Amino acid sequence: HLTPTKFYILNYIASGTKYMVADISNKLHLTSGATTSLLNQLEEESLIQRVRDEKDRRVVWVSLTDESKQLVSMITEKRNVFLKDMLAALTVEEQEEYFRLLNKMDALLSDKYGFSY
Repeated sequence: HLTPTKFYILNYIASGTKYMVADISNKLHLTSGATTSLLNQLEEESLIQRVRDEKDRRVVWVSLTDESKQLVSMITEKRNVFLKDMLAALTVEEQEEYFRLLNKMDALLSDKYGFSY
């Protein structure tokens, strides 16, 4: 049941230690309602945990479970192997052109839409 959006959430959380729902919503450019719905599903699947801040009970921190840390690691490794295999079919010059074009598109996403990959 791991959709690309759910994986992106898990991968984003994996880049740090814990995040607030607003952090995740802002990063993904989703409404708080959509983010909450996705987080509810991830929590039901035991892939995230929510913990209230001890100093400010209004703040809820979202972090990965041990299971989801392993899952993100496994998926990332498989994706890296896949990309390595795909790039192996290209010459060095083609690889350089490929990355040049990806960087150009990433810059457009960043400039026009405020996010990048």
